[in-house]
Amino acid sequence: MVQHLRLIIQLIMIVFFIEVADAQEIIYYKDQQHSVIDWEQATKTPEDWMSYERWLDDSKKKESDKYWRVKRINENHREVAGRVLSCVGHCLHYRGTGYSNPDFRSIILEGDDLETRDNSYLWIFLQEGTLVRLAPNSSITFNELDVSKGKNFIYARVNQGLIYWYSRNGNKMDDDNLSETDTIFLPLKWYAANVFKKVQSPVGNEELISVLDDDDTQRQHVARLNNLLKKNNQFFSRPTYTLLVMPNGNIYGKNLQTLLFVNYLKDSFIKCYSTDNGIDGKNEFAFRGYTNLNTSELKVNQWYRVKDSGMEINDFPDGGKVFAFSELLIRRPVSILVARELMLEYYSKELFSPELTAKEMQQKHGYYLWNEANQLEIGKSNEQFTYELDLRIAFLQEYTRRIETTNLVSSSNLDKSFQEAIDNTSSASASASASVERVQGGEVAAVAAVVAGEDLGQFLDTGYNHSYHQLALGNYVETINQRNLEKVITDNRALWMELWLKQHHDQANAVNDETDKKTEKEEEISDANKKAASG
Repeated sequence: MVQHLRLIIQLIMIVFFIEVADAQEIIYYKDQQHSVIDWEQATKTPEDWMSYERWLDDSKKKESDKYWRVKRINENHREVAGRVLSCVGHCLHYRGTGYSNPDFRSIILEGDDLETRDNSYLWIFLQEGTLVRLAPNSSITFNELDVSKGKNFIYARVNQGLIYWYSRNGNKMDDDNLSETDTIFLPLKWYAANVFKKVQSPVGNEELISVLDDDDTQRQHVARLNNLLKKNNQFFSRPTYTLLVMPNGNIYGKNLQTLLFVNYLKDSFIKCYSTDNGIDGKNEFAFRGYTNLNTSELKVNQWYRVKDSGMEINDFPDGGKVFAFSELLIRRPVSILVARELMLEYYSKELFSPELTAKEMQQKHGYYLWNEANQLEIGKSNEQFTYELDLRIAFLQEYTRRIETTNLVSSSNLDKSFQEAIDNTSSASASASASVERVQGGEVAAVAAVVAGEDLGQFLDTGYNHSYHQLALGNYVETINQRNLEKVITDNRALWMELWLKQHHDQANAVNDETDKKTEKEEEISDANKKAASG
């Protein structure tokens, strides 16, 4: 019995030292625990986790795959996708089964969900430079941010609402003195990104002219942004490829800039913006369907309407009217763009250095470097190793099309069942419900007409209404009015300048008159003296 016990202990020690030797070859990610145990699963279902059958099955998998430890580490690790730049109102940050209220610089990991409630807005900074804006009642999930030495890749799911996706392209902004938009976020908590206005103090006459010069603060702010862009372009030249998944379609493109409105189980709306020839070929829309491999090109600066089934996409000429104010708000968010450049330099400059090795990426920054680490043996030839990230992208395009098709069919069937149950309750209650819906629709149309200055009732079937831009637009209008008031004050100062010049001119004339009179008097005295002398 004792001999058997000693043998068992020796076997355990041998296995332990083999495991330790194997573990010493593993490169762990920054801030990662050196444990491959799924503690979350262990605490959720301890009986299942400790069962003999589970242990036996797990052991067989480990024996058949010498890279099991590397795979498990990669599966359990979640890289930093980005950080919250600013939240206005009530924002929610979901991670696993818990949630929090995000604030400035809150870290977003892969797999996290971000959501806004009524009258709430959110700007998000992603690690490679992409900006994401959420309007009220919007939700997005950041599934992956993958880095290679040739390009970056982001996979995110737009769950619902109005979302602006703004990949960085390094293009300069027009140098003018127009007001910046989306002022509801100002001032930003990244203080250095805000506009630096001139501090005016009491001045004397000699400084009055300089004070009365035209205020070019906004032009200077844009010039500062362009200088930061030029500086950062030296380090951030890799393109970013983005896969945005909606319930009824996928969008894939390079340096993608797009405004999306996703109304769950209803039609979605898309517009892609020009990136100064940054698109590699074209932006693609992928349809829903298990065997539907068709794609459609998304032209820039054109609105599209995607059917709720995900089987059809058409031009939407009225998109410019319906989404006009939301497009206005994202036109010139100068301070947000300045903050992006400052955060890039602070958080990402070292991360995207071309000299970094795969080991340094993992140990120093906590990221897996695609296209270089071959531990997973995804292919036999060097070409397949080279295009490791492309294989991942191709898989996600196929996987998301299939899984989202299943979700869409299931959700549609469930919604149809609920609708039938409601319709069958009674004709009286159905009639009352329809009456309430008509009244509410009329109110929405009335408010939209007031905001837009025209009747938008015909667009109510889009699901989009004034609530997505009302608060932000109101703040922007207030800012414009304030700037106009400052211009009026400047005009008054110009009037003061005119009065001061007139007063200065009058004083100068008075002095000149006194001088002339004195000179004339002196000349008269001189003439009189000359006459007296000659007489």
